Amino acid sequence: MKIGLVSAEYPPETDFGGLGSYIYKLAHALSALDHRVTVVSSTAGEKVVGPQADGPVTVYRVPRPRHDLAGLGRSVNNAIYSFRVYRLLGRLRREMAIEVIQFPEYRGEGLIHSFLGRTPYVVRFSMPRWLVDELNRGPARADGPRARINRAIDRWTENTPVRRGRAFIFPSRDIMSLMDRRVGLHGLCRVIYPGVDADRFKPRTDPSFRREHGVEGAPVVLYIGRLEFRKGVHVLAEAAAGIARRFSGVRFVFAGADSRSAPGGGSMREYMERIANRNGIREAFRFIGGVKHHEVDRIYSLGDVLVVPSLYENLANVLLEGMAAGLPIVTTSGGGSPEVVIHGTNGFVVAPGDPQALADAVSDLLADPWTRERFGQSNRKKALEELSLDRMARETIDVYREMIELSGELH
Repeated sequence: MKIGLVSAEYPPETDFGGLGSYIYKLAHALSALDHRVTVVSSTAGEKVVGPQADGPVTVYRVPRPRHDLAGLGRSVNNAIYSFRVYRLLGRLRREMAIEVIQFPEYRGEGLIHSFLGRTPYVVRFSMPRWLVDELNRGPARADGPRARINRAIDRWTENTPVRRGRAFIFPSRDIMSLMDRRVGLHGLCRVIYPGVDADRFKPRTDPSFRREHGVEGAPVVLYIGRLEFRKGVHVLAEAAAGIARRFSGVRFVFAGADSRSAPGGGSMREYMERIANRNGIREAFRFIGGVKHHEVDRIYSLGDVLVVPSLYENLANVLLEGMAAGLPIVTTSGGGSPEVVIHGTNGFVVAPGDPQALADAVSDLLADPWTRERFGQSNRKKALEELSLDRMARETIDVYREMIELSGELH
């Protein structure tokens, strides 16, 4: 099958986050099944780049517009970028006979194609920009007139390809239910849990790496992800004081880029540092900044417990990678995490936004090496048996084929 995958995020040039990691995994897993995969991503340059070879995957990159029109640049840029993607896809359809296209809902990359494109398309959900803005209350959700217009345009840009589409993929049942309530879904809906590369992400010890980050010999609570309000990292910062009271030598490693989403405005990292200073535990915090796609697997060797404290999360890549790395996990019931982390079986699940519950769960794991080992082994087993890349790719191909058959019947 000839497949087009569209995502503004795709490593290494646009190595932004979970969406880019997912598309990279999917592209290579589909190629391993002998499908011909072309990725359309973005570039900071001024011209279309490509074709580039990323192993068996062909990559094109479309320039990202950077207009700043009286505060409405974000919305305008998204629409222009969607048009540029549509124009390139039209060319690739003629040259390569692409049979099906997968778009993310994020930022509405499929907007123009949903009106003018001729190739059947599937929308795969991650986290709509409008939902990110809702969850990141405060400065990231400004209430001026231009901000409100931006959000309204974002909603229309992201929701229109969904309302015009006929097939949808979701990483969890929870996000499917949420989108059905908030947007309305009409067509083929499938939940496909993301896969994880269990050969790359695996249990490992790395004393030199721990020594490099100043956590050798200490129990380590690990967080990987953007330092962002919706991801609940500030809740973990609040919970840290309670954990440190029980384990005086504990260290908290935060691997992720900062954001300006702190309560009351400003840098989340600075907000967390103020919490740590207030509680007298600043020396226990380690911030190592953003981590590149090709380096992230090593970060898991720093942790004894992985914490995913999101207020809401569809199904985070970090959760699956941590499972494959054999780490015990503490996460929240906000979103799709409880679909793979079963409380008391391979981790602990607490209510989102509750520092005390989070502190208690992490402390219980740090105090119980046997349970940590049991949870870690269970996570590794689950990653190998239920969350393979091959399974993800085959289930995705099934959706593509159903979509093509449906499109043929409608025409």
